[in-house]
Amino acid sequence: DKQLDSKAKTPLFFQEIIVFLEENGIKEEGILRIPGSSARIKVVIRELEETFYNQDFSWENKRTNDVATLLKQFLRDLPYPLLTYEYLHLFASVDAIVDAEKKEEALNLLVLLLPDCHRATLRLLLKFLNNLVEHEAQNKMSINNVSMIMAPNLFLSRQRNNQTKESDLQMAACTYSVMRMLIKLHDSLWIVPVDLLGQLRELNKTEKRKPRGGKKKRSTDAALLSPTRRVSDDLPTPDQLPPMSRESQERLKNIIRVQAPHFAKVSMAFELTPALTAGEIVSRFRKKSFDNTAEKEGAAKQHPVMVRRMSLKTIVEPLDTYHLFEIGGNIGERCLPHDSIVMAVLKGNPNAEWVIKQRELDF
Repeated sequence: DKQLDSKAKTPLFFQEIIVFLEENGIKEEGILRIPGSSARIKVVIRELEETFYNQDFSWENKRTNDVATLLKQFLRDLPYPLLTYEYLHLFASVDAIVDAEKKEEALNLLVLLLPDCHRATLRLLLKFLNNLVEHEAQNKMSINNVSMIMAPNLFLSRQRNNQTKESDLQMAACTYSVMRMLIKLHDSLWIVPVDLLGQLRELNKTEKRKPRGGKKKRSTDAALLSPTRRVSDDLPTPDQLPPMSRESQERLKNIIRVQAPHFAKVSMAFELTPALTAGEIVSRFRKKSFDNTAEKEGAAKQHPVMVRRMSLKTIVEPLDTYHLFEIGGNIGERCLPHDSIVMAVLKGNPNAEWVIKQRELDF
């Protein structure tokens, strides 16, 4: 898969199954409940094995029930379960937690612990299953139906000699309940909890404060000749500058510079307010870039040799394709939801850099 698409986070075959079912079977009655033909499915599997990675395979004339059955079979036959052997029993045991809020938190953390490929594939699957449920009026597939059908395909139980019928029924009930929660919470399971994010920031701060041994202090001459020497190294230190008023100091603390390398205007300063959101910053930046581009187009009419830096695509793309990212400081990189209050994020990570770019898709 990586050879065909280096950015793929989910199996290409799985992506195509989901796309086919979204386009052809989302409104079909009993799409997951009615099984496909075993004989036809064997033929499809043979075709896939022989032609899929040669890009000669065609989904044309394939029956939706056959493909839906193939989806379930794919999940069952994975050499390593989608929820992994390490966490499978933990996912199943979430149902035993009495407090509903703690139950959701536990499920959230388990999803975040999954390997990247597993998590991205699970996200794609849950998004599709939720879409099925939203078309219940046409396909007669309620969230209870979908959960009951899909749970055995994700929670593959290893049969034990001492396993009783009662324990099987209990496990089925638990996994059905967890499957139902996964579908209901499909949109929020991928967000790192705020309290955990705070702990990660503190951990990063602690790691950065640790002394790094084995490094010799460079001489002044070596520092001056270093290719990594910055102009800011020659600037006066804060104690050499004239004192600033308290009001000016507070205002400076709330000013950030946002970079947007894909826009016509690549950098802008913003003074934060308690109500300013990440989405508003992206919107203002895009508007300013659009204005700049319009000016350049006007100038280009007089000077044809001028070339625009910003393509039409970055002007007309919807706001949701671009996000404000918090990078560095006490965190690696985080895509901020559009409703995030940036001043609050800045207080938690005062040394972060701010970049507007497109969020990578999950597939």
